[in-house]
Amino acid sequence: MKAWGMESRKAGVVPKLFDVEMPGVGPRSVLVEIKGASVNPADLKVMSGKQGGRFLHASHFPLLLGYDYSGVVMRHGSEVSDFKVGQEVFGFLPYSTKNEQGAFSQYVTADSSELAEKPRTITFAAAAALATAGSTALQALRDKGEIRPGQKVLINGASGGVGSLAVQIGKKLGAEVWGICSTKNLDYIKQLGADQALDYRATKISDLPGKFDVVFDVASNYGFSQCARILSSRGIYISLFPTPAFIGGFIRSLFSAKTCRFLPVKSRTADLELITKWVDEKRLRPCADTLIPFSELPQALNLLSRHSPRGKIAISF
Repeated sequence: MKAWGMESRKAGVVPKLFDVEMPGVGPRSVLVEIKGASVNPADLKVMSGKQGGRFLHASHFPLLLGYDYSGVVMRHGSEVSDFKVGQEVFGFLPYSTKNEQGAFSQYVTADSSELAEKPRTITFAAAAALATAGSTALQALRDKGEIRPGQKVLINGASGGVGSLAVQIGKKLGAEVWGICSTKNLDYIKQLGADQALDYRATKISDLPGKFDVVFDVASNYGFSQCARILSSRGIYISLFPTPAFIGGFIRSLFSAKTCRFLPVKSRTADLELITKWVDEKRLRPCADTLIPFSELPQALNLLSRHSPRGKIAISF
């Protein structure tokens, strides 16, 4: 099969299309022919091996790239009863050193507990763009943030792939949602439901009025220490990356009633099914605003590396 990957992590090396063996199918796994994918910041980290990228994928070469996928079930193992050949599904590969696959490929295999039926009302590419971003937003706010109706939530990086969905999911969980983004995206996150939209260039985090029950630092450029003063007495700060600043903040939080948490996102059937339900009921808006063909995958990665796009960059097959 064809798959995009890296032959090394040396400077100047760019992704190329490889011929690799198709993945095997175990008793509890499902073989998916991919019809759509999307790019994530983690892809850039894996390519460089920096910012924790060596911990997100097995370091075998060619290093296959990509996590999010959507496609059609081609075959499944003997112990799988939840999925049928021909069924349209979506999910994402594990962010783990045990993962040797890449979603920028013609096929992947996934454990049956890590994928779900694709939303019927959207394209394969749009569904793939929901996988990591939607799961991250849901698990961060519901599980790590423990959001309850009436609470106040601040989302830093509200216009990106995760942030766009976090704004919507925060509102669905009954919270008052404030979002921080660039000037050009202020109206965009208001359209998604944000109660307040703040320009990051003009916002001084310490001057924000009131207290927040949850600060979801999607961009991971503030840190617990900066956000502690705007957290409520038992507020929760959530980061997506265990940066040195996060480690320092976590140690500080051990001596406080305020909490510092990190989210290692997992692909779970139940969470993906909930996202599917919301999308098909028109209660959650997919945020794949840029579509690039599979044959031009390096262009999508280059685009992501040069700036933070609104929503997600999706890949069509």
